[in-house]
Amino acid sequence: MRVLSVIESLLHGGAETVLVDLVAGLPQHQHQVLHFSGAYGAAAHPWILTELARLGVPCFDAPREVVANVERRESAFGSMPPDIVLHHWWGTDTLRPWLDDPDAAHDETRPVFIAVLHRSGMAAPAGYDAYVLVTPTQRGQVDHIDHSRVFVIPNGVDLSRFQAGPAPATGARPFTVGRLSNLRTGKIPEDWVRTASSFGLENARFVIAGDGALRPVLEAQARALGVSDAFSFPGYVAREDVPELLATFDACCYVTSTAVECHPLALLEAAAAGVPIVAEARGGILDIVVDGESGLLAETVADVGPLLHRLQADTALRARLSNGARLSAARFSTERQAAGYADVLERLVPLRGR
Repeated sequence: MRVLSVIESLLHGGAETVLVDLVAGLPQHQHQVLHFSGAYGAAAHPWILTELARLGVPCFDAPREVVANVERRESAFGSMPPDIVLHHWWGTDTLRPWLDDPDAAHDETRPVFIAVLHRSGMAAPAGYDAYVLVTPTQRGQVDHIDHSRVFVIPNGVDLSRFQAGPAPATGARPFTVGRLSNLRTGKIPEDWVRTASSFGLENARFVIAGDGALRPVLEAQARALGVSDAFSFPGYVAREDVPELLATFDACCYVTSTAVECHPLALLEAAAAGVPIVAEARGGILDIVVDGESGLLAETVADVGPLLHRLQADTALRARLSNGARLSAARFSTERQAAGYADVLERLVPLRGR
């Protein structure tokens, strides 16, 4: 089958990584990718372009209007009209002109449209042939959709990249609490340095990896509070370097502000590396972290501090949660993710051109 993956941007984030992993995991199909760098005024990330090129996948950067009518669509990918369109949806109804095009409605080559919901809290757009949720906690977003057209396929992690758990902290080495994510508004609390400092962990350091608009804000906060020695900001971490970074963490502490995560790849990777996770009990995090088995869950940000103290003091608990984290990650391999999509594609392709 010919599969067209459509995504707003090709920045380095969870949805984009899922797209690349799916292309790699479904080699039995022909693939091409359509994205819109003008949507956010940001160029595609070099890692993603390199991976797609390595896989031999054509990648088109076009204005959103390219899907508005038959002529524009044919000019973009007419040599390979898709059987399946996978829209990696992040809240923008980009494909609406195509879905509502009266000419396309009577076209025998009309593709099957699948919306993959990477954003929580918003009702799914109408008119797609099928919907993929990455976590059962998104069910409320498809209450208006015939549930026979809804599938749950969690995000996957390449388990082969992660071999062993973190080295145990000793009295000579600080207890290392880390996180890896985009550092933008919503993704991390703007006062996270102040909050983490207030936990009062002794002989501890916090690693806040990733880049974004809030990185300089958080760095300035650390300087203003006089805690720069206890906080590290390594910036963007290339995918191939993530396992090495995670191996230095004794705990992964993942707290957001307004963002409610669907099925965060950052936590899947931490779990695959055997890093115990401390996080808030909300959204798709509940699929990955089982309290007391693969991590510790907090009801509020204020509850996070005592959980970190408990984890720092109890080496046996850390070892048990480390093993549990790896077991949890094994449920979310990229192989299972690809198999889930392969099954859905096979079920839906008879709908093409109906």
